[in-house]
Amino acid sequence: MWSGTQIVPADGVDEAIKPWSHTDGLLDYGYLWWVVSAGVADRYPAFAGSYWALGYGGQALAVIPALRLVAVQLVDVREGEERIGSRQFGELLKLIAAAASS
Repeated sequence: MWSGTQIVPADGVDEAIKPWSHTDGLLDYGYLWWVVSAGVADRYPAFAGSYWALGYGGQALAVIPALRLVAVQLVDVREGEERIGSRQFGELLKLIAAAASS
């Protein structure tokens, strides 16, 4: 939404966040979005329907509709420095979800 106007049609968003490609990991893949797998949603119900964008060097964005939450992680690392991975971002999201649920 921008100034009360929906920019991307709702059906386009729905299609983009469907798990079109299934992986052996915690996230499946939609159209340019990582989608929380059914197994993760079963263990962590707050993450059901969540989707992520994961970028270079640990940049990440997670949309968690059940919590009405958008979390963004910006990382400034130089080449060769340790990077923050999606697993660490997931751990951070679990802590945020626990705090939001209490």
